[in-house]
Amino acid sequence: MKAHQKLIIGLIFIIISLLIALLSFISSNSDNPESRTNPYNQDDFKLMEIKQVESITLRGIIIPEVKEEVHMKLSGKIDGANRPLSVGSKFKKNEILIKADRLDAIYNILAARAAYKTLIQKLILSIKTELPSEFSKWNEFENKIQKSLPLPELPILKSKKEELLIHEMNIVSEFYKTKAVEKRLDDYVYLAPFEGIIIESKIRPGSSFQANENLLTLAKIQSQQLITTVEISNLQRIRNNDTVAITNPNGQALGKALFLRTGRYLSDSSKIEIHFEVLPPNQNLYNQEIHIHYPGKPTFIPNTAIKQNTVKVLHNGNTYEVQVKTTKEMGDSSIVEGLPQNCMVIANNR
Repeated sequence: MKAHQKLIIGLIFIIISLLIALLSFISSNSDNPESRTNPYNQDDFKLMEIKQVESITLRGIIIPEVKEEVHMKLSGKIDGANRPLSVGSKFKKNEILIKADRLDAIYNILAARAAYKTLIQKLILSIKTELPSEFSKWNEFENKIQKSLPLPELPILKSKKEELLIHEMNIVSEFYKTKAVEKRLDDYVYLAPFEGIIIESKIRPGSSFQANENLLTLAKIQSQQLITTVEISNLQRIRNNDTVAITNPNGQALGKALFLRTGRYLSDSSKIEIHFEVLPPNQNLYNQEIHIHYPGKPTFIPNTAIKQNTVKVLHNGNTYEVQVKTTKEMGDSSIVEGLPQNCMVIANNR
């Protein structure tokens, strides 16, 4: 073999050896995890999930859960001696709330009873001669008819002859006509349907009114509810806090509210109606604006996450600097403001 051929073969051998050594070195490095650069390695970033709980203030109004609108079947005038009918006046069940001037109606009743008594007296004359055995029964009935009392019930008829005599003198039909006159007297009086309070009033003793006109609005005692609206996203937070404090717009404490139920969705479907029970019931709060406050919780992050009033936030693999305000330092942590509501904070901001 010639000398130059040996030289070429030697060079080829050296080149192949170098290539094998290079490939072996690259392979050993790729199998070593410590040789990789991972910007999100746990040794580089310590992540902390932040879920802020912000304060919520709901504004609502207290209304009665059970209420009644009062109107009369007839037109007239409130009796001058009627009880007070001002807003805030309380009443008991079956108490007379409205007593209309009914002098004419009373005269009509007295006249109707007197006329019916005269009719029965004429009947007794016929009974005495035609049915003497029934005389005492009808005589007793006649004695019970008094101008100041409702008509007593009719006696029981015992024979066809008695029925015929009663029918001929229109005793039964006139009885029910007189009872109808008595019944109309009820239309001059309104009895309270429950124990409660007057929350709206358009009348007072001595004032006139029209038939079917709304005169009063009554609220049942112990039936207050507070109605407000809340964002759908905050609904679960409301459910989790059964009882919360309520205040007026100036922050004065008024009691507590107990979550009862949800109501209808608002037109844009982003809010829903919420019903609360007021504890204890306060009859002076009807139709007033009420505030319900759900306090937020402070956001704590490690001091190592803060560098020159900035915090690094990780989002979609990228980091962003967010300006924050430190409101209080507590040991190795601080309360800050300015972070996004839900985010991942890099706890070791270097």
